[in-house]
Amino acid sequence: MFRILILCAAIATFSDCAYNKTEKLEVFFKDCQTKTGASQEDFEAIKQRRIPDTPEGLCMVECIFSKLKIFRDGKFNKNGMVLTFTPVLKGDMGKVKKLNEVATKCEKEVATKRNEKCQMVRTLIDCFSKYGNDLGLANQ
Repeated sequence: MFRILILCAAIATFSDCAYNKTEKLEVFFKDCQTKTGASQEDFEAIKQRRIPDTPEGLCMVECIFSKLKIFRDGKFNKNGMVLTFTPVLKGDMGKVKKLNEVATKCEKEVATKRNEKCQMVRTLIDCFSKYGNDLGLANQ
């Protein structure tokens, strides 16, 4: 469940904060789809806030996360992750603190996948699923 939540929150935050029009969000997704060679099925899965199964689909999510500054210069950006998700937590500083703790734990795990094409996003989602549940973020 938390695996889907992380993707939903990232996309919802981006669409609510940066793009108010559906057409602009479509252009943004299409750009990442074109850059990664993701299929229309991958594109639709992400639009429906599901994690795609294909390598190209994961690369598309990684592209989206890069645009959100969750990844920067080929690395996980802990501060970018916290900034991206803080609006979703609606100013609850306790949850923001937990999010920061999870991001710190996941920073080390994601670093091990840095040179593996588009595996950082899978590792990040798995890590947030594991530690998010432990820290009580899964139901947020």
